[in-house]
Amino acid sequence: FNFKKHITFSFFGLVLLLSFFCLPQVAQAKDYYFKKFSPQITINKDSTVEVKEYIELDFDGKFSKFWREIPYQKLDYISDISVMNKDGSLIGRDSSPKPYYEVEKDYGKTNIVIHDDIESETKVYQIKYLIHGVITYRDSWDEFYYNVVPSDRGKRIEESVASITLPSEVDPSKWKHQIY
Repeated sequence: FNFKKHITFSFFGLVLLLSFFCLPQVAQAKDYYFKKFSPQITINKDSTVEVKEYIELDFDGKFSKFWREIPYQKLDYISDISVMNKDGSLIGRDSSPKPYYEVEKDYGKTNIVIHDDIESETKVYQIKYLIHGVITYRDSWDEFYYNVVPSDRGKRIEESVASITLPSEVDPSKWKHQIY
């Protein structure tokens, strides 16, 4: 029996055990992606555009918030923002307990920040808002230009289905569309 070797192994074992329990854990990798991003767009007679986004996210790791950035590309402003859970119940604004959401208006964009306790799970949110000034009027035609799916999201979207509803006065035979 080698007493010195036994003490050395015991000492290193104790240090390893203590470091596991006492030192901060190394940050675990975390990520998320859009399982589904499906906007429903309704162009109103008054030229406002109502957007309802169904967003299904798959989170891997622990998160305390998710945000949806809406850039002001060819639009004036956004109003009437609301956020709902999967079951359609409204999420409170600027308050706790979680989940709740905040709206941050910045130069050239609106951020909708949803605060929630998320840990390696799928979450579904429905975001609704009204866009103003997104219709361009020309002499012989009008234009609706909007990024239906966010182009600078930095995360993959597994599935996306978008629908656009036009006012009943629009003649479908004269409607032209183009996807960029």
